[in-house]
Amino acid sequence: MVITIDGPSASGKSTIAQALAKKLGFYFVASGYLYRALAYLLVYKKNYSLDALSTVSNQDITELIDPEKLLYCYTPEKGPEIVVDGITITTKLKSPTIDEAASILGTNSNVRAALMVFQRMLAKNYNLILEGRDSGSVVFPNADVKFYLTATPQVRAKRYQEDQSKKGKILSFDEALSLTLERDFRDTTRAIAPLIIPKGAIGIDNSNLTHQQTMEIMLSYIPLNS
Repeated sequence: MVITIDGPSASGKSTIAQALAKKLGFYFVASGYLYRALAYLLVYKKNYSLDALSTVSNQDITELIDPEKLLYCYTPEKGPEIVVDGITITTKLKSPTIDEAASILGTNSNVRAALMVFQRMLAKNYNLILEGRDSGSVVFPNADVKFYLTATPQVRAKRYQEDQSKKGKILSFDEALSLTLERDFRDTTRAIAPLIIPKGAIGIDNSNLTHQQTMEIMLSYIPLNS
């Protein structure tokens, strides 16, 4: 069974997806980790500059997304982990440099195609919950259940502001809102796999919902006997 959760930034996709995966005993896939992992390897193993990432070679993409070398691992206890050649690199994937590098790679059609194949391979072995911005529209258009999770820009900006504060980055609300709206514009207008509401997706606005309430609504749509 495949369940997808699409939606804009700070809509709570990752938190809810992990909670659902734990509740259902499913395998959680955070597509963003895969883009970050490839970005990390290109920058630090292949010595790409950020500018050069827009024209990354297909040979390097194929080499680095080799499923025998690049492993995506998930357990409810540890969450998502990325292992490369036997070494866990998960903690190295959250730097500002990798943020930017992963964003650049997200506009590359060859990268997206390679990672789509990678994600679909996981579905052959597990019941999946996949979250991202094109999970139900592109990666798994025939998913068993699709959700589109969103909230107002103001609510998402407040969440983003609080999240950044926990990381030591202080933003005013206006700054957080501006960054949220900028990200929305990039995600919805990009030429490749733009953020849309997937066909057949169940839309949920969680602006005024707790994580638990959101999860309970989602569970009501999932056929647990499948």
